[in-house]
Amino acid sequence: MVELKVNNNSRFVDAHIITKETPQKVVEKYGQECTKCHQCCKVDSGLVLEDDLQRLADHMNLPRDEFEEQFLVSHEKFNKKVWKLKQIKEPGKPFGRCVFLDDEKGCMVHEKKPLHCKVTSPKSKFGEQLSLWFVLNHLLDPHDPEAVRQWASYLKSHPTIPGGELHQLVPNKEKRENILSYKIFR
Repeated sequence: MVELKVNNNSRFVDAHIITKETPQKVVEKYGQECTKCHQCCKVDSGLVLEDDLQRLADHMNLPRDEFEEQFLVSHEKFNKKVWKLKQIKEPGKPFGRCVFLDDEKGCMVHEKKPLHCKVTSPKSKFGEQLSLWFVLNHLLDPHDPEAVRQWASYLKSHPTIPGGELHQLVPNKEKRENILSYKIFR
């Protein structure tokens, strides 16, 4: 059983334990439970890390700057600027399909897809845990006070995985309290 915490209340789920420290190879293995149904690709697009950029640009036979211009938009998550694959939105809808989703062929970059897409399969029995692993290891900077405050706000209504509690990310209690009370800005 794994304990997920929301608002200091515990919720137990029957699953393997994915922690902040789980090796990426293990997380990628669980992400392979993707059934290629493309449901997630029809309503959202993946985040693109710096390590993904050149691989994707090469796959599309484009210089990196052209790839960025054609397929990416700037995005911010937990006070970190990252890239997000563009979405093709239908009028009147706040979401859209991934720019790389082809109705007949599926994902046009599947074999070179971004790490976010590799590890955050909603079809995996570890879906939420895999998403949290990605956030904790690639988006959330525990040395950035604003990111810590945003994470604290997130934790008020969302679960986390072991290693994602505030006291684990910022072990020094005084520093943590000073960050949360805006006594530390940077």
